[in-house]
Amino acid sequence: MDSEESRCFSGYDGNRFKLVILASQRAHELSSGAATMVDRQGDKNTVVALREIASNQLDLSTVFGLAVQRCRKYLEEFAGSRGIAGHSSHVSPSRSSRHTGLGKSFVDNKSTYSASFLDQDKFLSGGKDDGIKGF
Repeated sequence: MDSEESRCFSGYDGNRFKLVILASQRAHELSSGAATMVDRQGDKNTVVALREIASNQLDLSTVFGLAVQRCRKYLEEFAGSRGIAGHSSHVSPSRSSRHTGLGKSFVDNKSTYSASFLDQDKFLSGGKDDGIKGF
């Protein structure tokens, strides 16, 4: 990204992790053939996505919703490939002891696929509690 694009974000006071998720989703859409909202100018999809976000030409709620859908699909496929149902009986003891608490709610209860960090309202509000612990 050249200095022009970096200046677009110099006043950005939002969560940089949110920006990465939104830009990643939008770049994925562009790679899948979505039309750009700004001139491409020979830039890669990631740069175009950031420029689109900086120009406020995207509905960020929609982009975030698509990112959540993609994440949920991945988690469901991951759980299916690992044989994870509703309980942690399929997790080996050595693996669970190394990762104490990591993914615990995912393994213990299938309904928690939509973890709190995927809550759109919290995510887009820019509040202190985004549901992401340890950052």
